[in-house]
Amino acid sequence: MSAVCVSYYSDILCVWAYVAQRRIEQLVDKFGDEIIIKTHFCSVFADAHAKIETQWKHKGGYEGFNQHIREVGAKFPHVDIHDQVWLENRPRTSASPHMFVKAIEIIEREGGVQVPYLDRLSTKAAWELR
Repeated sequence: MSAVCVSYYSDILCVWAYVAQRRIEQLVDKFGDEIIIKTHFCSVFADAHAKIETQWKHKGGYEGFNQHIREVGAKFPHVDIHDQVWLENRPRTSASPHMFVKAIEIIEREGGVQVPYLDRLSTKAAWELR
């Protein structure tokens, strides 16, 4: 039987993608070689400032978004959210961390060595960036 391919769409700056990454790891732990994870980065936060300033304008702006992110993170023990997220540092876009992780994926692919999902440097880099 061939492995099932799972396409995983994610944005480094999205708290829900941060939560979901652990679920992907659990799938890999449970099914091992029976699944192949293909990671795709999509920029939900392509223009992070415009997104927060418009969509969170009447919900407290950056302060409201900070509170929302921390409330979501508090529900999941594997998610570590800094108290000042989106208050002290406000990234303009998720594009640059996505390009960084994709560059690592390209290097891994060109190396020709198949590395399990959890052992990939690109997987580890995405987790650390989150």
